[in-house]
Amino acid sequence: MANILKTRLTRRRQELGMTQRNLAKKIGRVPTTISSYESGHREPSLDTLIRMAKVLNCSVDWLLGVDVPVKESSKAPAWTCPIMEDLVGLKRPNDQRLVKTVVKVLVKSLSQL
Repeated sequence: MANILKTRLTRRRQELGMTQRNLAKKIGRVPTTISSYESGHREPSLDTLIRMAKVLNCSVDWLLGVDVPVKESSKAPAWTCPIMEDLVGLKRPNDQRLVKTVVKVLVKSLSQL
């Protein structure tokens, strides 16, 4: 687990342009703790894993090597289905009612994440 965790933690943090110091501050730890996770010298507690996953916008499963990240998945997230169905009907740019409906669905879907 430690090898996959350290690789994915480092990669995801860097993808987001975060420093170890930034990540540490956001999860309530010190930078040397993040460094020890990324070097494989320590493993985070479950609570810390959850905090890191939230900040890094990924799943705990992905950090631990259980599944694939969203960008590598060919399947779109489930919440996009109603939005895509509404967009198919958008044939005229001035269809204000449909655009408003799409925006409402998007806002509602994002608020449930």
